[in-house]
Amino acid sequence: MTHALYNKKNEKIITVTTLVNNTFPLLPDNPNFYGVFFFNKADAKLTIDTKEIKVIDKNILFYYPYQKLQLEGSFECVFIQFHPDFFCIDIHAKDIGC
Repeated sequence: MTHALYNKKNEKIITVTTLVNNTFPLLPDNPNFYGVFFFNKADAKLTIDTKEIKVIDKNILFYYPYQKLQLEGSFECVFIQFHPDFFCIDIHAKDIGC
């Protein structure tokens, strides 16, 4: 299940997805977003670019935009992706330089 939040320009700025026992694609749907994986249960392997990481229960992993990701194995996690503009508040964007 995926939930998304959009800004005033109707651009997606954050998504929250529940993943269970899937094979995660090489690139996320929003490759220009930052991402965070919150693993509740896991016996999996995450490859970021060319680095392999063993994923176990209760892990949190972060990645930068445009990194190539591959997630394989058994896992339950919440995956959050957010655009850098997520940190900007639409009302105050001119005041804080966003």
